[in-house]
Amino acid sequence: MIKYKTQNYKPTEIEEVEILKETEYCVILSGRKMFREKESYRENKVSFYHKYHDTWEEAHAYLIGREELAVVRLKDQLEKTNNILQTLKAMAPPQKGESLE
Repeated sequence: MIKYKTQNYKPTEIEEVEILKETEYCVILSGRKMFREKESYRENKVSFYHKYHDTWEEAHAYLIGREELAVVRLKDQLEKTNNILQTLKAMAPPQKGESLE
């Protein structure tokens, strides 16, 4: 069975993975190349580091959605930072006898 894996540290890659079996929350893969050649191991379908998808199209849509959300967050942060900058530029030193509050 084929699944498609996306990873947070490789934001532009979709890896095709052969899995042996799957459960609701895990996939079972054959042994890792450098460690357990003959043993199988499991990974969560969804973790902080990766996510498994049923189709390449789902994986692609997930990556696009994730980056679109990142753009929205960055635009919001930029707007907040620009507002703070404008407030700072509009500030004037206090006059004698005025409170700093």
